[in-house]
Amino acid sequence: MFQILICEDHLEDIKHLSHLIHDAFAQENISYHLTILNEKSGLDFKNYDLIFLDIQLTSYNGIQLGHLIRRQCPKIPIIITSLYAEYLQQGYLIEAKRYLLKPISFLDFQRVFYDVILGDCKQQKALTDLRISPYKIYS
Repeated sequence: MFQILICEDHLEDIKHLSHLIHDAFAQENISYHLTILNEKSGLDFKNYDLIFLDIQLTSYNGIQLGHLIRRQCPKIPIIITSLYAEYLQQGYLIEAKRYLLKPISFLDFQRVFYDVILGDCKQQKALTDLRISPYKIYS
């Protein structure tokens, strides 16, 4: 199952992105689990296959959060979502795979889905065996 984390605090953006994710994964018949970052989900990113990261979060600074993600998980694809194009350069600092401007269009999301999710993510071979480690083990 594909594990996805959405780091977003605006309800309408969460709903919209969740809908785009659902439609794309359903079309390809890929099972997934979606988690929304909150106080309960904590700041442990090791079990995710993909992270959507908003730059302007109420509780966190998106770029600082991106650096934390990179320290824990250098290989996890990060897709930045933002209303502002001026944060594009900062996305390079955290090695984001893509940058989606809000509101995210279906066509833009589809491009990211096929390039990053079906391309990069499926090529990463990993397994999870809780007897060995609570985290994904990459080959």
